[in-house]
Parts: sequence; C-alpha cells; structure tokens
Amino acid sequence: MNGETSGNVEHGPNKRSAVLPESVRLKGTHERSIDSKARIGLPHPFREILGERRLVLSKWKHCCLALMPDCDFNSLIEDLRRTGLDDETSELIIDTLMHGSHDVTLDREGRIIIPPDMAKYAHLNGKVIVAGEWDKVTIWDYDIYQKHMELEQNIFDRRLSSMLAVAQGRKSREEYKAEIGKEQGRSGEAKSVPLKETE
Repeated sequence: MNGETSGNVEHGPNKRSAVLPESVRLKGTHERSIDSKARIGLPHPFREILGERRLVLSKWKHCCLALMPDCDFNSLIEDLRRTGLDDETSELIIDTLMHGSHDVTLDREGRIIIPPDMAKYAHLNGKVIVAGEWDKVTIWDYDIYQKHMELEQNIFDRRLSSMLAVAQGRKSREEYKAEIGKEQGRSGEAKSVPLKETE
C-alpha cells in the first residue's frame, strides 16, 4: 500500500536556518512500501523540504532508520563528540552512527534506495512507515512501528501533562525528573521494542 495516512509540514522556531529555511519542520506519519529494488518513495511534503539537499541515511534507535540533511548529521556527530564523554558506550554510539550511515539522494520520483545492510537492520520488507520527527525522517518496518507505538502510548498518556507543566513553568525540571524516577521505581518501563521475528 502506498497511500499517505496523515501529516504535513510544520512551521515553527528555526534552530538551523541554513538547513531548513523558512522554519519548516517535518511531521506526520505516512504508510508506504519498499519495492523489489529496495526503493521507498517519500511523501510529497517531505520531498519539498529534502529534495534538493544532500542527505544521510543512518541506523537509528528501536531498529529504525533516520534520514536527515548531511549538515544535520555532521552537527549531530560534532555535538556528541563535544560532550567530552570518552567512555566505551559513548564511543560505541558515535561509531555505530558513523559506520551505519550512507549518503543517499532522491530520484526524480522522490524515492531513495535503501542499502541492503540498512534494510536488514530495520527489517524492511513490504509495508513501511515513514514518519516526520521535527528535523529528520524515520523509516520503520510497519509491524515494529505498531509495537513501538503500543509501548509508547502508555508513557505518552502519563507524561504529557507533566511535560506541558514544565514547558509552561508550572513545574520544575527537578520535580519532573523526580516524578519519573518514582514511576520507574514502582513499575518499571519497557526499554526496547520487541524485534520482528525472522521469517
């Protein structure tokens, strides 16, 4: 299925005007498919923003892929390196992002080709979800995305009010963090998405 389910382009505060002029941001969820040549067509609103830019496709968390302008990817790596963290976990994260990334371009029909190693990592085969996440696009296997959203929904329902309270100055960050710590201590939360079974 190749129909768009929802989504468009959001205009908001522009943190990196050199990357996304006119303060356009990516949002919305779209159902697409990966074809026999490992191509995925981006929804029209995303093409309007990303079509003329040099892009990087990278491995991302929860077994999905992230597509972003290469200058944003470079800034991401620089930000991580500037943290000054030199432990093995920090090095592993940076190395995984660097090793698991590819330069990609959109063809005339707004499609990208998913390299074989990336398709395997994200379990892409058939129906996929393409989602806007402010400054990047994430690409998911359809089933993994559904499981991920089921896990996230419970957290969203509990945390939205508290997060808005912080944003509006009605609650401090310290109070918010303490609240989260108490919740996790009482119940525990799932930290990862169940992997798709290999067929």
